Amino acid sequence: MVRASGEKAAKVTYTELEQRTRELAAFLAVSEVLASIPDLTDLDEALGRALDKTLEIMRQDFGGIRLLNEKTNTLVCRVYRGFTGRHAVSVRPRVGEGFAGKVVETGQTQMTDHMPDDPRTLRPDYVRAEKLRAFISVPLRSEGRILGTLDIASRAGRKFSLGEVRLLEGIGRQIAGAVENARLHQKVREHNVRQELLHETFSIQEEERR
Repeated sequence: MVRASGEKAAKVTYTELEQRTRELAAFLAVSEVLASIPDLTDLDEALGRALDKTLEIMRQDFGGIRLLNEKTNTLVCRVYRGFTGRHAVSVRPRVGEGFAGKVVETGQTQMTDHMPDDPRTLRPDYVRAEKLRAFISVPLRSEGRILGTLDIASRAGRKFSLGEVRLLEGIGRQIAGAVENARLHQKVREHNVRQELLHETFSIQEEERR
């Protein structure tokens, strides 16, 4: 009896170790993808590569990344894969609407194993046409702020495991860090441009005074 319990505990420990190893490998893979882009001025390229790697890790074909537009309080799809047409881009849920909107509102991951009948689904007709069933939306969280969502969809009627949720949330934090860095770089560039313009204006005025 004691031996059987010990074997069971060892099996659980090994499974957990295997899952943690997979998560670490996934984090490193996404980190390498983001690091391989020397200049994050093209944010959509960085997001696209990160999404591609995430779908590869999850072995899924459908996914997207939405960023919060704080002026309009809506979530804008920046990159997507798998979905037909421009539905993913045209739908811009407000905070509190749909899966992505709920993620931003609550800061919590939202998921379902039967998307067509879930009340959080904004376009069930499109979901049925695409034959999508399972869906998960995780926050892009950086220093307590939610910058957007990472969304993964599947045609299989499946439940996302706790390990998969933890994995996607970790990737979401990595992507959020890249978004913050890109925005910081943009602010620095804009500041430098303004300084250069001021310097040029000052130089012209000095020349005119002479």
